[in-house]
Amino acid sequence: MPITSFIPAYTRANVLTGMAALFLQDMTDTPAVLPPDSQAVGTAFPVPWTAVGASEQGLQFNFQRQTNNITIEEQITPVDEETTGATIELAITLSEDTLQVMRWAFGGGTITVTAPGVGQVGKSELQLSSQMQHFSAAFEGVNQYGFWRRVLVPDVLSTGQVQSQYRNAANQRMYACTFSAVSAPEDIQIVEMTAEATG
Repeated sequence: MPITSFIPAYTRANVLTGMAALFLQDMTDTPAVLPPDSQAVGTAFPVPWTAVGASEQGLQFNFQRQTNNITIEEQITPVDEETTGATIELAITLSEDTLQVMRWAFGGGTITVTAPGVGQVGKSELQLSSQMQHFSAAFEGVNQYGFWRRVLVPDVLSTGQVQSQYRNAANQRMYACTFSAVSAPEDIQIVEMTAEATG
């Protein structure tokens, strides 16, 4: 009798690995938008987007739904589950030690640049803010077709706990960032290109 295979059918090309590029911008009255569909994968998002730079272990896109079971006496398993909350986060540990990276990691603030002049050194000053600043976040990766997959989270807050070490160490100074979505799930866009334009 032949041995039956229990390996499910699958498409090898759908098993993906690879990096994603994360971009941030200050949230304003003008809603953040993704680049035009014609923009090639792997190119920088246009202004006002800013690339966050190097990371320690790439980007993590986290989604956790909280639910409440709806039960009845006549059934031992729930008859339904209702959503009571959701946590959506972008987690990344940034490896470039700049004032802009510190501003993102610490939740906002203002960077003031002073140009050098007679008797005046050039300098940049980061003034932190007591209140968290709202950012827009977007990232891009490559999908199973070799084209772009882009995700836009219109409103995030930087809620991570930062510990950056100033010492002679084997590792660089790093800034752990957690960007928590405060957008409704329906406002988050996940879009991917599936084919070239025709004509």
